[in-house]
Amino acid sequence: MTTKYTGKEFEGLKNQAEGGGTLAKVGLFVFFIFTRAIHPTIIDASKSVNEDTGKKYFEYGKMTVVLGETVVTIIVAQLMALAAGMPVWRSIWAPKPMKVFS
Repeated sequence: MTTKYTGKEFEGLKNQAEGGGTLAKVGLFVFFIFTRAIHPTIIDASKSVNEDTGKKYFEYGKMTVVLGETVVTIIVAQLMALAAGMPVWRSIWAPKPMKVFS
């Protein structure tokens, strides 16, 4: 049986500063703008041209992108956990918290 949430579970943790510094915020903003600007170009470059009609189309299934993104997300998340150390990486594979989502 799990204990009920009381709101005091994180009482002993230190408060962290709100967000990163100014340089980090500017960097994230520039990265966001860059990805928003380059995204249509990447999408257009991934299309093929039908020789008969001249129209552009995706030569791959729409779910291929979702599957690829999922694989990349899993790999990046595992690397982030490993960068935090083996105890953190092992903690994400603990069976008890996984039961919540099963």
